[in-house]
Amino acid sequence: MKLVKRPLERRLLLQTRIEAILKQPISEVFLDWNFTTDKGYTLLLLEPAK
Repeated sequence: MKLVKRPLERRLLLQTRIEAILKQPISEVFLDWNFTTDKGYTLLLLEPAK
């Protein structure tokens, strides 16, 4: 399930234009899901401010 869910979440996250909201480019996105607690975790690595 994780293998299917991860690319879908990543694509949906990037479609939200979150970079425009954060006003910084995203260099990496890491996603994980804990099925026991039914919680998702997202880690965004932002490029340094110019």
